[in-house]
Amino acid sequence: MIKAYSANAYQVEKAAASISTCQTDYPALKIRLTELKLEADDYAATAKNLELELDKQLERLKQVYRQLQESMSALLSQRASQRKKQKEARQQYDKALQSALQSWFSTINKAESRDMEVETALQNQDPETLQEERTQLLQIRGSLENLLANKDFRTAVEKLKDIEADDKHSQQAQQLKRDIERQSKQVSSLLDRLTIALQQLYSQRQWLKQQASSGQAQQSHCLACGHSMPEGEFCLHCGAPQPQQLDCQHCGHRYPLSRHLSALWPPPQALYCPACGKQYTPWPPQASIIELSDKIQ
Repeated sequence: MIKAYSANAYQVEKAAASISTCQTDYPALKIRLTELKLEADDYAATAKNLELELDKQLERLKQVYRQLQESMSALLSQRASQRKKQKEARQQYDKALQSALQSWFSTINKAESRDMEVETALQNQDPETLQEERTQLLQIRGSLENLLANKDFRTAVEKLKDIEADDKHSQQAQQLKRDIERQSKQVSSLLDRLTIALQQLYSQRQWLKQQASSGQAQQSHCLACGHSMPEGEFCLHCGAPQPQQLDCQHCGHRYPLSRHLSALWPPPQALYCPACGKQYTPWPPQASIIELSDKIQ
């Protein structure tokens, strides 16, 4: 009985000691609990701030992404526009090159045709009075033949015909195009001079023919300068155009050219001789000759 009481007393003392210890530690534990609550609140506030900052950063990223998409779209549109412009420029340049080649071959064909006319004109036996006109015609014809016979003169055309399509925008192609245009101008200038010289020979030949048939020189006076001159399409002294007279190539009939046809040359329709009714192609009127003279001066 005494042992049991002693054991219970021991347990009571032990419990009292524990209670005393708890009473002693309680304030510190309460303070620690308060500190933990404050730390938890700080962590919650920090987490909230981090969440808000992450939301802001996410919104910025979305905005940057939208701007990047807009920039990429604008860049793609700009590149597409540039490619379209480059394609159009390439097509226009190709047309310009083709036009230069066509102009060149047209000039060559014109030169060959005019050379045949000169050859036909020089086959006639003319008197010594026309030697100056024949000499001038031969000199211009020789200059034109020498120009066309020059190998370097056709080099640009041959190179441009053989050039690769991808290189048509190169500096070499542009230089070849300029060379062709320059050469075409040189040939055209000589052709204009050849036309004037040939017309002068025809005019003088016609005047001598009329003089021989009438037995005397048919003199007239220039409407612009008043100098005495044989009948012709333009004054041999000042070059002013004279009243236009056309000669039929078939029957030789001479008649004045209608004023409305003189203003439109070449005529919009065929011309027919009023005497024999045959169609023919007269030489350009005197106004065209004066224009040619102005071009080569």
